[in-house]
Amino acid sequence: MTADIKRILITTVACFVVATSAFSIIDQDLVPLISPFFFTLLIILANLGQVKTNKLKAVGLGLMLTLPVFFVSVLAGVGLTQIFKNGQAGMIVSSAISAGLMFLVNSLYINMRSLKAGLGVTVVLGFVVGFIVQLIELYLPGANSLTGFIEDPGLFFICWQTLVGLGISIGIWVRVGQKMPAAG
Repeated sequence: MTADIKRILITTVACFVVATSAFSIIDQDLVPLISPFFFTLLIILANLGQVKTNKLKAVGLGLMLTLPVFFVSVLAGVGLTQIFKNGQAGMIVSSAISAGLMFLVNSLYINMRSLKAGLGVTVVLGFVVGFIVQLIELYLPGANSLTGFIEDPGLFFICWQTLVGLGISIGIWVRVGQKMPAAG
């Protein structure tokens, strides 16, 4: 297995910074609609060398497909909440589904060195977002006010974009199954 740890960290930190900045700069009501576009643009720009098509087409396709993924995620969240009769369970499953969809959208125009492993990691990271948000709220109760996160949904979006960005970057920069060169 080989990995470009620096590129993975750059993408992950950039996702966190952009998501956090969006929630502190833009009107709280608009951020959930605008933030996914920033996220998509950031993933493309942070991994521009791995874009397998025309860069402008990749940006256009990414931005165009972000909206359907967002709406499918919201509808899945609402529907699953009704099916499970539990808002938390619906949100967790919806988060994992939307993480997988975002990974697959990015795989259309970005070279994924490890498609299956990257998709699996991204879905798992999307699945744990709700638990991480709960841990932050439980063990860092002042985190929302200290960092400028106005409401819990903001914290959720920031955690989701950071962790899913990590998963996508792992799919881009980690190669699984590659034989290591023999020593000496």
